[in-house]
Amino acid sequence: MSEITVSESKDYFIKDGKPFFYLADTIWMAFSKLSESEWRDYLHYRKVQGFNVVQVSLFPLDHDNSADENELLPFMKNEDGTPDYYVRNDAYFNKVEKMIAVAAEYGITVALHLVWAHHIPDSWASKGHGERVIPEAQLYPIYSYAVERVKKYHPVYAISGDVRFENQAVTDYCMKVLKIVNELDNGALTTLHIAPGEQPDDSLIYNPALKFYSYQSGHSFLDQDNPEKFSAQFLKQPVKRPIVNTEPSYEGHKDGFREGRFRAEDVRRMAWSSLMTGAKAGITYGAHGIWSCHRRENFFNNASFSGIPYDFGTALRFPGAWDFSFAKAIFEEAKLYDIQPAQELLENPIPGCYCCKAEDKLAVYLPYNSEVILKKDVSKWNSRMIILEDHNVGVPVYYERDGKTIISVHDFNSDVLYLFSRN
Repeated sequence: MSEITVSESKDYFIKDGKPFFYLADTIWMAFSKLSESEWRDYLHYRKVQGFNVVQVSLFPLDHDNSADENELLPFMKNEDGTPDYYVRNDAYFNKVEKMIAVAAEYGITVALHLVWAHHIPDSWASKGHGERVIPEAQLYPIYSYAVERVKKYHPVYAISGDVRFENQAVTDYCMKVLKIVNELDNGALTTLHIAPGEQPDDSLIYNPALKFYSYQSGHSFLDQDNPEKFSAQFLKQPVKRPIVNTEPSYEGHKDGFREGRFRAEDVRRMAWSSLMTGAKAGITYGAHGIWSCHRRENFFNNASFSGIPYDFGTALRFPGAWDFSFAKAIFEEAKLYDIQPAQELLENPIPGCYCCKAEDKLAVYLPYNSEVILKKDVSKWNSRMIILEDHNVGVPVYYERDGKTIISVHDFNSDVLYLFSRN
């Protein structure tokens, strides 16, 4: 399994000497809940769809869990049923290594999420749940053992999960885990999976062991502009790195504590809003029922926020995954790795409409039908209109006026991507 690295321009990835679009799926609970045959079936289908990364939690999520009496756990239990972080369950870690090896057979990289907020002392998620906290004395024994076993498969390491940097202790804890990974798998691709809107401490931003930025735009219909805000936040950082939205809204997920669920068109819009505002190194998909490996007979303990998940087999075939796959195909075919946000080219700003440019190309994402006026004459450039709902390609209608390009209203009730190229 070859390694994913960062481009010289520090804004996208490279693999096997070529630009690499990071298309990940989310299956947090795979290690504890899936059999090898289920894992292979899942990987086969996502491989067919074009996914090249799957993000998995190294340890089960206590706070987002579909109870399963047959699940395998990484640590033995104390008499009160809490995890004993001093007694490792080697059967679990054997399974982790085997499943990562199987993923490598399919050409899929595993993004291992190492420390969730509930594992960290004095964090928002561990308050009142001290039994969840991994003692600092056990950080090196636990994570050095895990890293030594899997590093030959070149995983991505997300040091944190859903972390808010509410105090120095949280930052220091993440720094210790990052140091362990860097010592044992120097040069590996690393990131931080943080809560929406969080800003890592400067000690993390300036740490050369951190290789790319990731953010999660959240699971609320009220926060549709989060990708734009969070992309801008990381574009402004003093150290340039690739940016990926590693948790846009999951398809089928509830609107937080409100009613309604995200549909394919909703998550597609979040994906393109991310890619067109600076988080262009890739995108991550999530289906509600896949990430938790939910079975309809299981009880899910966070339904008030997320909604009852769909059965794993149902969620695997949600249509939105194909939209994310199509986005990857567009990026690869049009070679959009060098685009940069260029909202200044929009004469008539439209909410959710984003413009990007490179030396010889220009792209406009339009979330709903409207006339678009560009402060640039591209009337002699090659052009395409991609209807994102149907995955069809058409020809846009546009004309030049006073050095500007007016793109006429199109004939489709869908979001579209306009592509212009000089060659």
